[in-house]
Amino acid sequence: GGGGGGAEGMPPKPWNLLLRILGVTAGAEVTATLLRRAVELASRTDLGVADAAADAVIMPLIAMPFLSAWVVKPVVGKERRAAQERIAASEAKYRALLEQSAEGIYLGDPKSRRIVEANDRLLRWLGYTREEITSLTVDDLIASETPAATSERIQLVLTAGSATGERPRLYRRADGSLLELESNGSLVSYGGEQVIMVNLRDVSELRRAEWSCAVSESKYRALVEQSAEGIYLFDPASRRILEANNRLLQWLGYTLEVINSLTIDDLIASETSDALGERIRRNYSVNP
Repeated sequence: GGGGGGAEGMPPKPWNLLLRILGVTAGAEVTATLLRRAVELASRTDLGVADAAADAVIMPLIAMPFLSAWVVKPVVGKERRAAQERIAASEAKYRALLEQSAEGIYLGDPKSRRIVEANDRLLRWLGYTREEITSLTVDDLIASETPAATSERIQLVLTAGSATGERPRLYRRADGSLLELESNGSLVSYGGEQVIMVNLRDVSELRRAEWSCAVSESKYRALVEQSAEGIYLFDPASRRILEANNRLLQWLGYTLEVINSLTIDDLIASETSDALGERIRRNYSVNP
């Protein structure tokens, strides 16, 4: 029908309401062209639908983009800022953990395999700058493992959440030399993404200490075996025989296995067990 119009030159009353809404909610974003088009649609009587139906269908279609701009965008912006703040807090937490750790640590992207972050300790161990190491992948660092083997370990962490290396791996330093490191990896969230955090321990010092002990023990054993005297070692607490040289074994007629099953009480016949205990306390400051 042709009813529903307002004063001459003005749109029907519902459209006046719409224009007021648009003016309040959208402000400068509503152009004169859009307003004119809204008036034109409201003034037409040849749409073939009732005015009420036209109002119900057309008005929301025109108003929705502007209402969305007014209501939705601030909410989305607020949520985005909150998400960004959570990501920044997560990064700050992990960065503090990285720098306070006594271990070398790096974060790796399981998809690209790129090094995302590394702490100062690992940078010192390997001789890279932060810019250099974050341009590398784990395949550039790990010298003792094939990329296929590394992929299996990455998949294990993604599946199980963590994994410990069965043996130390050799990592490539910036100067090309190699460093032996023990490692374990775990899946963590960093910067809104899932990454693998790898904790590394330098076993070079441990290996050097083990080697030094082995050398010392070898030298001591050589001295014991070369001695013209019979020598044995015993534990003052248990009084068990720990070691004996060949000369003593020849003198007493024991094998090394047999003598290691004995105590000094079994060997020494001229002293009581109490007298031996007193001598041990006096000479070795222990309570047998």
